[in-house]
Amino acid sequence: MGSDKTCADKAYDYIRDSILTGRYRAGTPLNPNMMARELSCSVVPVREALIRLKSRGVLSQSRRSECYVASLEPREAATIYRAIAAIYSSAMERYITTRSLTLRALPIPEDLSSLGLVACREFFQNVSQSILTRNEYEVVYMLVDRLCLINALIFENPDYMEKLMRGFGDIVVLMSEFDNAAVERYQQLISYLIYEIETEIKRKMV
Repeated sequence: MGSDKTCADKAYDYIRDSILTGRYRAGTPLNPNMMARELSCSVVPVREALIRLKSRGVLSQSRRSECYVASLEPREAATIYRAIAAIYSSAMERYITTRSLTLRALPIPEDLSSLGLVACREFFQNVSQSILTRNEYEVVYMLVDRLCLINALIFENPDYMEKLMRGFGDIVVLMSEFDNAAVERYQQLISYLIYEIETEIKRKMV
């Protein structure tokens, strides 16, 4: 829960979300003292958050020990999305086969595309916790954090966002009804996303 988060957790979320919203771009240097003032906390938890983000490949470090936002090539992003897709596809098949009821407890918004970034992320985290094992969840969100820079470009485009959010909403409904079409629909949506990363987003980054 949000109230249980440590200062380091809050700093971690703050930096990651700043990348997702486009405030921090690739190569942006991060000043821990400035961020500590913005977060009204000491510099120690901010440095802890920077270390965690660096270990996940979100940040890099210069020769002068300064942290900055790491770049991410579209090809690597596509590979990461394929790995995430494999984990989710397996989890979705398991969920449908075992006829689990965990998704039934989640309120499913009628239009995910109308939700803000924070609300969307919370919804998908809840869905993920409902269908993934603990180990799967930890691996997936480590990979998702690495995708911050690419996801920021996706979030900038309302056409991508609307198609993806509507698609994911349909998939959650299909899963909650134990319909095997959910897996095929998910794989199609990921294929679309990877295609856009390897073509349109790649052009933006050149």
